[in-house]
Amino acid sequence: MARLAGPFAFVARFDVALRGALLARFLVAFFVAAFFVVAFFVAAFFVAAFFVDFFFGVRLVAMAPPRSGTISETVRTASSSSTPAV
Repeated sequence: MARLAGPFAFVARFDVALRGALLARFLVAFFVAAFFVVAFFVAAFFVAAFFVDFFFGVRLVAMAPPRSGTISETVRTASSSSTPAV
């Protein structure tokens, strides 16, 4: 490695330690960025699912409650019927 002069002379001495620290910083930054990218796409899917449901009436999220009536009406109807709810 070339000899550095001036205020950066310490870099030559601690080159290996600095490389490790830079790698650690890079890995942390990479995984934090990856988390936010994945979170963005998950949020974008749910926003898109809302608009598809709102405009076309197609439920993309399976855990969404049924469309007929409110949740309380659905629970009341299901609990009072003799056949099990599907």
